[in-house]
Amino acid sequence: KKKKKDKKKKRGGNEQAEFDKKLAQLLRRLNVDVDEGLLWRTVRVRPTDLGSLRDARFRDFVTRCRSHVHQATQGRVGYVCVPCSDEQGFGEFYRDFGGESGKEGLIVDARCNAGGFISELVLKQL
Repeated sequence: KKKKKDKKKKRGGNEQAEFDKKLAQLLRRLNVDVDEGLLWRTVRVRPTDLGSLRDARFRDFVTRCRSHVHQATQGRVGYVCVPCSDEQGFGEFYRDFGGESGKEGLIVDARCNAGGFISELVLKQL
């Protein structure tokens, strides 16, 4: 049994090494220096201002809501959030609409939307 585990570890290590080698080749073609240090590292990122933090939290909120809708409906219903009715709100809607609109149903979340001038453009897409 130990020999089988060792073979699996070796194979997994070889696959990772092969993947790293292919990645390094690709990065070299893009003129990225990969000869020094590791290819992978974990970095903790902090937002530099409250606007960035708000945007990151909003993106997390939308991702959680979409995931919940997909899970609850077995992927049959899409979810799109329209946080406001200006250029930013339409951008958020348009970014997600293409991937979510091909489902049986679509939830358009307009909670806390104070209104604006983009609502007609959103309605045209529906």
